[in-house]
Amino acid sequence: MSEASSRREEAIEKAIAEYLIATESGAAFDTDAWLQRNADIADDLRDFVEVHEHAIGFVGAEENNAATVVPISVWESGGFPTHIGNYEILDEIGRGGMGIVFRARHRDLHRIVALKVIRSGEFASPEETSRFRAETEACARLQHPNIVPIYDVGEQAGLQYFTMALIDGPTLVERLQQEELSAKDAARLVQKLAMAIENAHTAGIIHRDLKPANILFNSSGEPFITDFGLAKMAGTDEMLTTTGQILGTPAYMAPEQATGRRNHVGESADVYSLGCLLYFALTGQAPFHGPTPFDILLQVLERDPPLPRQINRQVPAVLERVCLRAMAKRVEDRYASARHFAEDLGKFLKDEPVAWPEITWPQKLSAWWRREPILVSHLCGISATALIVTIAVISRGSDYKYYLARMLIFGIWALASIVLQFLLKRPQWKDPICYTWAAIDIVLYTSLLLFADPPRGPLLVGYPMLICASALFYRRTFVIFMSSGCGLGFLTLVFLSSNPDFSKPDFVAIFLTGLAVIGLILSTMIRRIRALCAYYDENVV
Repeated sequence: MSEASSRREEAIEKAIAEYLIATESGAAFDTDAWLQRNADIADDLRDFVEVHEHAIGFVGAEENNAATVVPISVWESGGFPTHIGNYEILDEIGRGGMGIVFRARHRDLHRIVALKVIRSGEFASPEETSRFRAETEACARLQHPNIVPIYDVGEQAGLQYFTMALIDGPTLVERLQQEELSAKDAARLVQKLAMAIENAHTAGIIHRDLKPANILFNSSGEPFITDFGLAKMAGTDEMLTTTGQILGTPAYMAPEQATGRRNHVGESADVYSLGCLLYFALTGQAPFHGPTPFDILLQVLERDPPLPRQINRQVPAVLERVCLRAMAKRVEDRYASARHFAEDLGKFLKDEPVAWPEITWPQKLSAWWRREPILVSHLCGISATALIVTIAVISRGSDYKYYLARMLIFGIWALASIVLQFLLKRPQWKDPICYTWAAIDIVLYTSLLLFADPPRGPLLVGYPMLICASALFYRRTFVIFMSSGCGLGFLTLVFLSSNPDFSKPDFVAIFLTGLAVIGLILSTMIRRIRALCAYYDENVV
């Protein structure tokens, strides 16, 4: 050791001895003046103070500050203590499903930090406490420039907390509200996040709740991943979550995560969520939308989102394909890791070719069905019916009088379906478009029956089919609307048609009663499903 180093070590030991003697005697000690007197070794002394305070625990602090611990009722109403441990609470930053984050100042070091406490306060359940500790451990194990670092861990009067770097900037949601990102900027952003998640995966940690609200930006525009409250660590007790419990944010969670099968949620689930983040950065909207978590979960399991280029024409085809591959429904169709995802984003940024696995026609048709099931079912049904009508007319040598009228209706129906599907991509128009589409289906189907060749009775099966199809939206009001509309359509057919069967009151009454019973049964089933989902909604965090 050099003479200069020896003198420095001696100065540090002397200053530490002064601090310990003063603080242990109970005398007032001016930490700021002490640091100023030892300015050349101030950084070492600050590190010592922080480690020392954490090591000796918070027993004395609990006794002195027990009155500042706020019961759960006050936490929920917005109240909070003025001090926690050695930190002065400045203001509240935000609340999540499990924790509350404050802006706080270390009373000795004057460092401004983000301090997170368990939301339930001293009334936290063992499961909540275990999750909070798991988040603390996960954060402490990670060291990456794009992951928020943790500083300190503590407990006061049963209230657990930890502090981390304060990223005093907007979330990804807020940033996109301020400005749109170019395709290159979006790819560059998600590439950094993917490499950060790859670092977490290497450390045995799966985030499981990647979403725009958990991406923060500092003053330099650098992104940071935060909130590891739902993180899963290799080798930990997975019984922290109960069987079937859904963890995460529905619009950004992978299909295997949406089923609640926790044993199937691995690193690929984070890759899917990264793909959703890229989708959000490119389009400015979540991949799936719905009035309740249940509606969104159904889409996550059964549907593919609209193509990014249909929402934002500026998205390059290559980047769209990279995004959709990360969001593939099947795990084996996604990128093998976050690193592979980041590598393809890097190739896009360098304008290098990206290699793709071969996509077969059945896979393309399956993807189209998941993305636009209403349009696909309409086009298939219209095409098949038009073909059957054409074959029947040719084979029977029927009068072509009404054939062209029926073909015109089929054409109008197909064109209207394509236009309505295009408009359906706008979330704010979804409900009006769905009801409009239902009304058009009823009107055009009734028109076809008016021009159909006899016997028309068997063709009435289309009305119950329309009601059954409406139940796939899991909306009671939609089923009731469709049932009522089909009843009115049938009555219109009765009044305008010359079919003798339709003029019989008993036939009309029986058919209308049948439509009403079908609608009632379906709406009752949907009500039961909704009631169960409302009961389990508290498990969606």
